[in-house]
Amino acid sequence: MVFNYRFFDQIQRAQRLIQERNFGDVVSVVALTHFACWSHCIDLILEFAGPVREIFAHQGTQSYPFFDTHVSDVAASLLIGEHASGVLLGTRAVNWHFPLFELTINFESGRIHFRDLDQDMEVLDYRTEAYELFSPSRDESRWTKYNESFEKSVDAYLDSIRKGAPPPVPGIAGLLELQFEAGLKKSIAERRPVVPSEEFPTDPLR
Repeated sequence: MVFNYRFFDQIQRAQRLIQERNFGDVVSVVALTHFACWSHCIDLILEFAGPVREIFAHQGTQSYPFFDTHVSDVAASLLIGEHASGVLLGTRAVNWHFPLFELTINFESGRIHFRDLDQDMEVLDYRTEAYELFSPSRDESRWTKYNESFEKSVDAYLDSIRKGAPPPVPGIAGLLELQFEAGLKKSIAERRPVVPSEEFPTDPLR
């Protein structure tokens, strides 16, 4: 499974900082994403905050061209992990020349905000009352960083084969993202909250 956004420098830096500073449990998540980054943002929500317990989604009435089809905005409220909540807005109406997604993860003792394809990351440390901005070198474009993430993801996968270790991104990660999307679609269609794990179980024996 290749979720290359996990290999962005800023994503991996954030994972280290969360552990080093003991930010605690995730309290809430706020995500705005262009549909081009849709599945990756869902994966990052699941990676940082844990499985989604409940989804209640709505679809907008305005339609936008997207490749060979048309799409409408999707807004969802989420219950995540044991105690966290979140909101997700997917849209085509984000200008391609500006950040394609913004993701904020709120923890018990801090907050992390990502912008675009491995670009600026803000860290708010509640314990030290510090605000930090981590920015990539300005001699690289976001598309350079994007392309590099594929190289790093493939290198990590090949390294796991050489070592006989589990893959860096397990196959279940892709299945959970699809489960999330199925929950969204069912919630929109039936206009009710959906519990993905119950209505789209990942256990093949259920």
